[in-house]
Amino acid sequence: IMGVWLSHLKNAKANEDEGTFPDENFAREIMQLFGFGLVHLQPNGTVKLGENNLPQTTYDNVTIKALARVFTGLSFSKLSYEGTMVDNNRFKLGNNTSGDQYRWTEPMTFFVDEHDFGGKTLFNTLNEVVEVAPMQVSLENADNELSDVIQAITANPTTAPFISNRTNQRLATPNPTKD
Repeated sequence: IMGVWLSHLKNAKANEDEGTFPDENFAREIMQLFGFGLVHLQPNGTVKLGENNLPQTTYDNVTIKALARVFTGLSFSKLSYEGTMVDNNRFKLGNNTSGDQYRWTEPMTFFVDEHDFGGKTLFNTLNEVVEVAPMQVSLENADNELSDVIQAITANPTTAPFISNRTNQRLATPNPTKD
């Protein structure tokens, strides 16, 4: 369901001849809402300021475009055929919700013909660069790339204070101290 809401379900790689490019919504949301937020934070949750005394941003539009390419080629892994769960082999499978819909309960899978296997530069602010090298076309490589990106988002030094602060705001106090 999140694949539909955040528009990375059936998000195909770029086709410049047709003028299509990957949807960037999920790439932006995973960093902004589920990862490290908009600005770098100190371990105590205070905002890191740059030499210009302004907050240091965690990502830019170049990063969003590169990360969007990581989330290409994902679609339903399963579907219901005569009441039985079977593998899906159609990237553009519709969103029909009638009957047994294993497509909504099983994890998405990569369709290698629709995934962008080119090199990518991610999280290129504050000299923290994560490079994703071009790779051979395979389901395993697409899965590994996704795992590496999730680990990079999790390992970002701003993720822990960002998530901790948001959790504290929602569960304890809306205006936590930085102590």
